Amino acid sequence: MTYSELFARRSDWLRLSGKTVAVVGTGKIGCVFAKIMLGFGCRVIDFDAYPSAEFEALGLSHAKLGEIGEDADIISLHCPLTRSKLCLHQISPLQWSSQ
Repeated sequence: MTYSELFARRSDWLRLSGKTVAVVGTGKIGCVFAKIMLGFGCRVIDFDAYPSAEFEALGLSHAKLGEIGEDADIISLHCPLTRSKLCLHQISPLQWSSQ
């Protein structure tokens, strides 16, 4: 049994197993986060205009921006706050499915 499995079983307040996590931004930090979520038994999907080779090597599902809000239980942003990506940081979770 891994530490993450033991932690998930012992922590009633934290149930990640079986949840769908969307990773927006698949750079180094996004890849590490995705691996952590896989360790907790999560289904991981991603959105990135240019997914990294390391992220693609994990064999995870790619999603369109509008699909993230419909499928994901958790949305995790791993992209810099730039003018072109400002809209991602200003969208409420309820609006992700309408984009």
